[in-house]
Amino acid sequence: MTQTADTATTLDVIDRFNEAFNRHDVEAIMALMTNDVVFENTSPRPDGERYEGQKSVRSFWEQFFSGTPSARFETEDIFAADDRCTVRWIYNWTDAEGKSGHVRGVDVFSVRDGQVAENPPGIVARAPLARAFKRAAEPVCQPQSLCRERQQRGARTRGQTRAVRSHIYRLDR
Repeated sequence: MTQTADTATTLDVIDRFNEAFNRHDVEAIMALMTNDVVFENTSPRPDGERYEGQKSVRSFWEQFFSGTPSARFETEDIFAADDRCTVRWIYNWTDAEGKSGHVRGVDVFSVRDGQVAENPPGIVARAPLARAFKRAAEPVCQPQSLCRERQQRGARTRGQTRAVRSHIYRLDR
């Protein structure tokens, strides 16, 4: 029987996932993922690549860590409700020439039976994207009244929605 995770379980699973990631421990990462896990990477642009199932996702992580041995995520904020979790992070690395770099982003997880079932693509804030957000991005919720309703609901429950934004922004201006 499939069980929906409670908030505490979801947070625990994602914390252990992040710790395993920072150790580059593929075995521990995969132990925290369902057999039918769906993982979507943000690369290559524009739509990324989808990996389904343990074998495919394992292969991704093995290649990722071998190509980026200094990869490290730092959690800036985390929010969970039931079986869903959103993590705002900074991803740090050092390239082959010894130059360090970082990007910021957001991941969204679904947890089932104490394991990550889905990790669809998040948002990676690269410099041009971050500048675009600063230039008064235009909300594109449809209809516009829904956008206002979400903003009002968010204002009432700000503590619960701090790391989650329910808006999609048009960045093609």
